Amino acid sequence: MGILQAASVFIELCVGLLGIILIVNRKSYGWFIALTFFIYVVYDISHFMSWEIPALLRQSLFLAASLFALIAVVIIYREGRKKS
Repeated sequence: MGILQAASVFIELCVGLLGIILIVNRKSYGWFIALTFFIYVVYDISHFMSWEIPALLRQSLFLAASLFALIAVVIIYREGRKKS
């Protein structure tokens, strides 16, 4: 694993952990942010470790991560509109 790849995984892990902090602070979108980035961490580590992941599972993980990110953004958008 190269330094840039390791840095990327570290940043993804940090974002996932910050998502957990959001959950503790009662922000519902924290779940979706955490899940999105933990999926990225698992995928990246499995890629670097050469784990065999079936294509359908890999594609499903990416779809789930994208869906979780979309849900988080929609929740954040709606909360922002309520404050305006």
